[in-house]
Amino acid sequence: MEKLGLVLMAIFFSTMAGFAQVVVSDTITNTKQGYWEDKSDSNSRVLNKSQFGDNWFFGIHGGGTFNWGADEDFSGSFKQIRPMGALSLGKWLSPYVALRANVSLAKNTATYDAGANPKWWALGGGLDGMFNFTNLFCGYKESRSFNFVGILGFGTEHVFDYKNNVVPDPKGWLLTGRLGLMSIWRLSEAWDLTVEATNHWLDDSYDGLIENNRYDGHFNLMLGFVYRFKNHDGSHEFTYARRDWNKYDVMNQEINRLRQKAADDRAYAAAHPNINTINSKQINTLISFAKGSSEIDKLQEVNVYTAAEAMKELNNADLYITVLGKATKNADLFIQRAQSIRDSLTKDYNIPAGRIYIEKDPALVESLDKSTDYVIMYINE
Repeated sequence: MEKLGLVLMAIFFSTMAGFAQVVVSDTITNTKQGYWEDKSDSNSRVLNKSQFGDNWFFGIHGGGTFNWGADEDFSGSFKQIRPMGALSLGKWLSPYVALRANVSLAKNTATYDAGANPKWWALGGGLDGMFNFTNLFCGYKESRSFNFVGILGFGTEHVFDYKNNVVPDPKGWLLTGRLGLMSIWRLSEAWDLTVEATNHWLDDSYDGLIENNRYDGHFNLMLGFVYRFKNHDGSHEFTYARRDWNKYDVMNQEINRLRQKAADDRAYAAAHPNINTINSKQINTLISFAKGSSEIDKLQEVNVYTAAEAMKELNNADLYITVLGKATKNADLFIQRAQSIRDSLTKDYNIPAGRIYIEKDPALVESLDKSTDYVIMYINE
């Protein structure tokens, strides 16, 4: 049994390592139909980044267990079906693979033709790898109503309260390997109904009788309810990155305002030909942050890159970081965000820190001398 356990553990960890390579690319190149997409990955939608506290779940399961592998002929009747229950706690590492710890308690029996009818309790615990076949072969879909999952795991079972006067008591702790399938039906945003069937392999002494070096085991069928804890973004599952249309509306309004201002300046210059023409460049870009966050999202790094390229094009220009619209509502958060932008510009793009200015009042930035080159980076709050 020990050799079987080692083989199962090797298969388990090698499989988990393989699935750990299934990641979503961060090379964001375009948008379509409201979703951010990744052209480097056949236009697949891009998942929002998860934190460690995301995608955890807790389950309570109940059903029956059927023992097999008795060393003597047994009746195989329904008398060998006994009740069992289990608790589980796990985390989906991606839409395709999860890790789950579980504990179980079962009342067991075996019926032999020889007349022995041992009874015992088994307390089990272990670790499972869960593989979502539906997502693997059909692609991940938010709020999918049904998922089909494979289970591969290992653990231990403690046999106690053994009652039988024909054969000696079994070993107290036994290594077990298990393989199974699970069907998951979505009941609500947070709750799932599951039906789980697993087969467990154990040492030959599980039923108390050691003979012919066979494996003992049991087949479990359980119904369960699983609660998916809320993620940091308020969801209960993996979500795709979407464009925030409210932010885009604000950005479009600002772009239109700047365009209108430039058109007015050109019209004024055309109507007053005696005014000296100003040969300078003012470049504007915009960056958005998640609510309450000062971390630059992958989706927004292209805007930092745009500002850096503008600075390189305008050799003697300065860059001003300010807010879009009126003065900032949260000065501390604005400073943190502005410093994140400045750090990225200096560390990732070698822009001199002495050419980067942080200004909370956008009115002061807009009053800059139009005869000079500069870049303005607006933070959309």
